[in-house]
Amino acid sequence: MPQGMLRTSALAAGIAMVTLLAAAGTGIGTAGTPALARRPVPHENPSTVPVEADPAAAFEWYLAAISQFTSWRFQEGRNLLIQLDRDNLPADIQGIVRETSDLVIKEGSILEAVDGWVRDASVLMDAGKTDAARQLLGQADVYVRRAAVLFDEVAGDFQGLARRSNVEALRPDAPQRRAYEQLQRAAARVKTLLLTYGAIGQDPQQVGAVTRLLPYKTSIELFAPSIVYPGRAFAVRGRVIEQAPVPSTGRLLTLRLDDQAVAALPLERLRHQFTVPAGTMSGLHLLTASVPAKGRYLGADVGKSIRVERAVPVVSLRGPKSVVVPGSLLLTGTARSQFGPVDRAVVQARVGRAVREVRTSETGEFRLTLELPGTLRLVGPEKMSVRLIPGEPWHAPVEVTRDLFIINPLNGAVSVALLLPIGGLLYTRTRRRRGPRELAGLVPVAEESVPARRAEPARVSLPGTVRDQLIAVYLAALRDVQAVTGSQMTPSTTLREFLWAVQPKLRGDAFKWMTTLAETALYSSRPITEESLEQIQRLKAQLKGELASGTA
Repeated sequence: MPQGMLRTSALAAGIAMVTLLAAAGTGIGTAGTPALARRPVPHENPSTVPVEADPAAAFEWYLAAISQFTSWRFQEGRNLLIQLDRDNLPADIQGIVRETSDLVIKEGSILEAVDGWVRDASVLMDAGKTDAARQLLGQADVYVRRAAVLFDEVAGDFQGLARRSNVEALRPDAPQRRAYEQLQRAAARVKTLLLTYGAIGQDPQQVGAVTRLLPYKTSIELFAPSIVYPGRAFAVRGRVIEQAPVPSTGRLLTLRLDDQAVAALPLERLRHQFTVPAGTMSGLHLLTASVPAKGRYLGADVGKSIRVERAVPVVSLRGPKSVVVPGSLLLTGTARSQFGPVDRAVVQARVGRAVREVRTSETGEFRLTLELPGTLRLVGPEKMSVRLIPGEPWHAPVEVTRDLFIINPLNGAVSVALLLPIGGLLYTRTRRRRGPRELAGLVPVAEESVPARRAEPARVSLPGTVRDQLIAVYLAALRDVQAVTGSQMTPSTTLREFLWAVQPKLRGDAFKWMTTLAETALYSSRPITEESLEQIQRLKAQLKGELASGTA
């Protein structure tokens, strides 16, 4: 028979096969999910799900995949083979199944590419762009030849697997044997399809006749934000494209979030306001849109990963950095997020055991007064925490902390009585600094005598005590501050007055906290702890850095 007649005969047979498949719709040759790798549904116990380890069961899996190829569901067919659980097969069979699966996946990818080029070439031919169409068909012909070689390898692997599993010795009604026989017929349809595409490459004028009989492709474009917030609506939009002369009827697009259907929409209007449930966990989730197949119209599905997050509000605080106890602490602030003011949120302020709660206003503002009892530490730094608990599910709780210095002075009468000793002490130390000992460097308090006082509410310090060491650290810092700022403490100046005079010239608050600790050591009858000594030493190191950077 002449070669031209052979091409015509092959093309006619291919057209007849395509006509048969298209007329039967996408149900031709399709199979359910094989039992070999069936995944349990969420309510099933995986240990009770029946899983066959018979090597011949793999034929049911290959039949399902290749049937998808002959129904133009190339991606679905490849996904079936990717999900195949080969670990349930005997060890000597796993290698054969792995190699065969890889070949079948490549075969499906080539068929999908060739199918797309043939359809595009048909459009170009109708537009009169013959040269461009021939170029595409030439490219498709190269792939068809490669697919034919792969097909022969796949057919050989099928036969080898049949011999290893002894499938032909099974009874005629055994599911594995029926699957093997149906697989051979499905493979023959793939062979005929390859011959058809190959014949089109030799006779481009026939491409239109074949593509008019192919099923209509459907594709979906889906658009959604990459980040969404639970309880807050967001828009999902897109469109369904049917490559058909007329639109299909009766089909709906199903929108799902993590396999849970959330909406069914008409194909001509893919737009939906969707709200992620309030209890949805943060992290990546899958949003999918799918259209079922119907007649000659192929189905389609598309997925998009979205991240569920909670917005973190920003809390701004306004209030004092130090507070005298017992007393009241007035705290104000605002809470905002990317969505605007955080209204009706619970604001919980805590200092030690003192707690107070209020709610934010419509503008996100809050104002509270926290009553601080005298049971807090007499003096020293304390952490103030402010926790914001929003009422909306799309806002995350947030907590901010702030350093607060607590001061608990003695009653006014005792404080007045204690001003005299400190004045005498400062006068004595000022006179000593004016003498030759000023050049001797730092002088510990333990080496100096404390002048007599009229009243002595504070415990008399013994040389070398923690209280003396703390005062010595302060006095050394005092000399450094005087040298840098040029300000001098006079006998009539209190520690607090000197602080007020030099603080504007300093770059930090270290000397302020040192002054507070020194006042406590001088005025209070409470024992001074090692913790207070360590704290003033750290402040002394911080002050050294501030002074090294110059004055303000």
